[in-house]
Amino acid sequence: MKNREITVSKEANGKIQYLTEILPEIPTNTILYKKLTGLGATYGELKANRNSIIIEPNKPVISGKCKDPKHGKDNLFGVFDGVYADDVVAYMERSIKQSKHFKILTTPESFHKVQEAFEEMDMDIRYNSFLLFDECHKIVKDSGFRPDITLPMDLFLNVNRKPWYLPLPSSLQTHVLKNRNFRPLPSSLHSTM
Repeated sequence: MKNREITVSKEANGKIQYLTEILPEIPTNTILYKKLTGLGATYGELKANRNSIIIEPNKPVISGKCKDPKHGKDNLFGVFDGVYADDVVAYMERSIKQSKHFKILTTPESFHKVQEAFEEMDMDIRYNSFLLFDECHKIVKDSGFRPDITLPMDLFLNVNRKPWYLPLPSSLQTHVLKNRNFRPLPSSLHSTM
């Protein structure tokens, strides 16, 4: 795993600059440190051309994204209390028939249902999906009273080539520089990903 510092500014050339403008897809095996919010990291993953599992801190965040009209065609599926592994299997089967990527948003506590669905479908979740931890500062903050909150990390970190994404809380982040003259990642980094 390599640490990468990416320079992103809130405004470049008079317009808001988004992460996808300099990093079209979040690389696997990456911890992406970012200090600024609203740069489109989660949005970019919802639009990415791959299967994604996005861990959100709670149900309202998931419901909000699933109901957002800008994601109407993104094939989002929310997993939380009241949604079961069989529901996830049915969603995955529909997605496969429609040639669509999985875009599963789940709470950490409901992640086991997603894992069970992948097992039922004879798919190894670690190699057939990209894991993104959204708002992971909540994991640090809530881990004392939400014992299952880190279970998805335990699974994905126990494999040699695991896809994952983890933005750290601002108290642990490196600088994302506010610089109007941003530079894309050097091509030498792309060959090591």
